[in-house]
Amino acid sequence: MKFRFNNKATLAHINTRKEGDENNKELALDLKFTSRVNSEILTFFGDGLGEFLFLPDGEPRYKLMDDVGFSYELKSYVLTLMEQEYYGVTVKKFKASAVAGGMVDLTFSISFKPTSAIVATLAEFLDEMIDVSLAPADRELEFGEAA
Repeated sequence: MKFRFNNKATLAHINTRKEGDENNKELALDLKFTSRVNSEILTFFGDGLGEFLFLPDGEPRYKLMDDVGFSYELKSYVLTLMEQEYYGVTVKKFKASAVAGGMVDLTFSISFKPTSAIVATLAEFLDEMIDVSLAPADRELEFGEAA
């Protein structure tokens, strides 16, 4: 199973940087998002994780538990953001926090090479909810899985 995300998320952090060798530097962008999603998304991170974090009635089992972090680094993703698609996206630094109603506050970071125009546009949406979609770039290679 591959990680997929298609939901509204709050843009919590923007970081721009230059990467590459001295003669060939390119603009790179790191974004941090937080979104409240159904706990079913936890199946990507491990079987039984939802049952560990939640009671049968959907309430968090451990109310004083810190976020659960995952060191996954997913490469070659497609990001759809502000009606633009970006390829070669890396998704990483996942954190999940159980909240009432069987929901999870999921935080994750995205890195990609943007157009310069999107950086200024995104700055206007800092701390705002926007539509974010992430999918593996190699969707056609996922034999036996629903796309």
